[in-house]
Amino acid sequence: MKAAYSGVLDKRMRMTYEDFLNDPDILNLTPELALLKMMLVNFIQGCNQEALQDTDVIRTAAGLLETVGRMVERMERIQSNHTLTMATMRLIMARAIDVLKGKWVPEEDMQEFLAEWKMASGPGLLDGHATIGMEKDEE
Repeated sequence: MKAAYSGVLDKRMRMTYEDFLNDPDILNLTPELALLKMMLVNFIQGCNQEALQDTDVIRTAAGLLETVGRMVERMERIQSNHTLTMATMRLIMARAIDVLKGKWVPEEDMQEFLAEWKMASGPGLLDGHATIGMEKDEE
């Protein structure tokens, strides 16, 4: 498949463009954030006290700072869309146990199954849910 913009780019730019297209972690914006932060620090360090009083310099620095902030927000949105909270994972695990109970795991094997499930899922994930799916019917 031909890349959409490769026909309008010179050879050097096309190679860089294609490298980005083939990046398996293309949503990782850490290098861009580091570059923006470096540019902001470099800009401020290059200014003397007098220049830091200039409205245009302040506006430029504020624009760079705003850009850094937007990049951080963008990274947080990307990360939150791909990350499950511990509470969500606990809910999923609890529901999975409810679904498995009695259908695929016989009642007599449930205690052993839950012990293995807890061990396999790692510490903390099923904390507070040691007896999920094992409640006895009230008689």
